[in-house]
Amino acid sequence: MVLALKPFGCMPSSQSDGVQSAVINKFRDMIFLPIETSGEGEVNAHSRVQMALGEAKAKAKAEFETVLQSTGKSLDDIRAFVADHRELRRPFYHIPHREGIAGTAARFVLHVSDLMNSRAGNWKRSQVRLANAEVA
Repeated sequence: MVLALKPFGCMPSSQSDGVQSAVINKFRDMIFLPIETSGEGEVNAHSRVQMALGEAKAKAKAEFETVLQSTGKSLDDIRAFVADHRELRRPFYHIPHREGIAGTAARFVLHVSDLMNSRAGNWKRSQVRLANAEVA
């Protein structure tokens, strides 16, 4: 999402809007919100920003659900794996970027899914041991 807040009638901002239209044509899902203000109309600008944030939130949720479905895993599976691997819960844990995925949560789910796939045998064995320990 890009928010362009600029003074009303500013010549450089008018030129940047032309460039921005070319960028939007290339990236169709991008949210671009140009707001020209003369210092008045704060309520109008605030409501437009709130609407754009609502749209961004909806897109992020949809992207997350799509990515989660593509992994073939449930959210509970992802949470269980993260609970078993402390390093994934660190606040500064590096989540690799993915081409075409904007949301951090969606990228995290893909990353954890990849880790689960690469460690499938070890993780499933530890879950079996845990299940057996609870029964005993």
